[in-house]
Amino acid sequence: MELYLTNQEISMYPLEKKYKKTIYGGAKIFVKKKLSNRIGDQIVLEFTCCRGKWILEKEERLKANKSNIDPKNISNLIKTLNKTQVKKPINQNIDTEEYKAIYDNYTDTEELGYYKINSPEYIRVKDILSNIKDKSVVYDAGCNSGGIGKLLIKNKNCQVFGSEICSKLAKKAESKGLIIHNGFAESNPFKDKSFDYVILAFILEHVINPQKLMSEIVRVLKNGGILIGQVPTEFGDWGKKTIGKHPEHLRAYNKDELKNLLEQFDLKSVSIKKRKLVGRRIADYYFFKATK
Repeated sequence: MELYLTNQEISMYPLEKKYKKTIYGGAKIFVKKKLSNRIGDQIVLEFTCCRGKWILEKEERLKANKSNIDPKNISNLIKTLNKTQVKKPINQNIDTEEYKAIYDNYTDTEELGYYKINSPEYIRVKDILSNIKDKSVVYDAGCNSGGIGKLLIKNKNCQVFGSEICSKLAKKAESKGLIIHNGFAESNPFKDKSFDYVILAFILEHVINPQKLMSEIVRVLKNGGILIGQVPTEFGDWGKKTIGKHPEHLRAYNKDELKNLLEQFDLKSVSIKKRKLVGRRIADYYFFKATK
């Protein structure tokens, strides 16, 4: 799925392919579908998915009414979209092989446009880049296709290592100059006290054993090294109420739970701040920082 298109890009964007809009940001996903009206004319309507539910919003419904599209056809299409939206959640007692299989075709976040400056998601990237000094040695645990590492190498002359369980994404990250461990971040081959910075960008909510991950992070972080991370808020789009309704997130954290987790491992100067994305009414994630 390509994300965050401009109006001009949307006008040329193909039917059936999902997208987000630069002007909105936020959680909404869109797709264009072609329907026939009562006299056989083909009409293109834009359907909206917000927090897992597909709908036809007011302006598009008015367009459908004016074009004499049968409401039953719209209802049937929405039912079909919502059926395909449902995904089986991961069992928290899942074994590692089953978990790895789920991530074999995980989404490439760079292809989604997260690292473009005009993307609403870019605030997440800026959080990390602005907190890492030039020429640092950095470990990105759960690095996806290496989008963050690529920017750190290019803009800050850093040496970047990463862990990624999806083989396809690990190869992409390696091609961007990262030194990659293709496997679980909960156990990596890197030496003790190797890194000036460790990045945990939206991984704590995914991993089977966050305590084991944190233990590894502290092990490879230098004395005085800095941990930088992000997790969804407990009440946002990926919060506690949605656990079990989406496939990859195993947990959500409130501010106290996150602080307690970090302090369990004797991390100091723990800072946790709420961040908002464009188009969201509430804080979407926590940005945290701590020192070993």
